[in-house]
Amino acid sequence: MENPKIKFFYDRNALAAPWESAGILDSGTLGEALLRNRLERRTLQRLLPPLPPGRLLELGCGNGRWLEFFHAPDRPCFGMDLSWEILRHAQKRVRERALTGVRLFQGDAANLPLRGEFSLLYCSSLILYLSDREAESLLRSLFSLLTPGGVLLCRDSLSLGERFLSQGDYPATYRSLQEFQALVEGQGFRFLRSQRSYTPFARAYLLQRLLPLRLLRLLPLPLLSLLNLLLDLPLRALRPRALPPSPTQHLFLIYEKP
Repeated sequence: MENPKIKFFYDRNALAAPWESAGILDSGTLGEALLRNRLERRTLQRLLPPLPPGRLLELGCGNGRWLEFFHAPDRPCFGMDLSWEILRHAQKRVRERALTGVRLFQGDAANLPLRGEFSLLYCSSLILYLSDREAESLLRSLFSLLTPGGVLLCRDSLSLGERFLSQGDYPATYRSLQEFQALVEGQGFRFLRSQRSYTPFARAYLLQRLLPLRLLRLLPLPLLSLLNLLLDLPLRALRPRALPPSPTQHLFLIYEKP
C-alpha cells in the first residue's frame, strides 16, 4: 500500500511547516491551521459516542493532534504514519504536551505491526490514498483488531458528485459518500453517523499577520471564527475566480463492530 508520492508529499510538507500545522492541508497559515483544528475538535466532541475502555490506534496520525485529543491516562494510544518526517512533529507534541502512554511508529497500513484488540480505530485521511482492493484489505484487518462494540472513526475527503481521481504529485481517490459507505459496510462494520468535519474557508492570510500567534491560541472559538469570516468576505469579493466551489467535502464517519 505504500505510496511513494504521498510519502514524499507529506515529508516535504513536514519539512516546510511549523509542527502545529504540519499535515493540516488547505491551511495557508498557522492561524488557519489552528482554527481548522479547533473547529474539527468541536465537531468530533459532539459527534462521538461514549468510547468503551481500551486501546486506541490512529493510522495516519500526522503531527499527533488527534492523539492529543484522545489522550487519557487510562487509554493507551498508538499512532502510525508513513512519513517519518511528520512523525518528528508528533514526537515533539508528545514531549511538549507530556502525553504519557502515547507510542509512535513509522509504518505501512498494509503491514500493521500491532496485535491484540483495540476499542477505537481511527483512519485519519488515509482511505482516499488507497485503491478499492487495498481499502478492502485494510478494513478487513481493522475489523479483526476491533473489539465487539468498538468504534471505527474515519476522517476522509469525499466527492460531492461522482468519483474522481487526482493525479501528479498528489494521487488520491475521491469516492462518493455512497461508495465509501458501501466499501466500509461491506467489510462488516455498522454505520452510526457522519458529519462534515469543518466547512472550508477562504485562505485568510491576513489573520496570522494581524494577530500575534499567542493571541490566536487564546481567542474563543466563536470570535476566531468571526474574524476569519470577516477577512474571508473581502477576499472572496476581490478574488472570486481564485475561490471556485470545492468538489469535495471533509467528513467524520463513525462505524462500530457489531
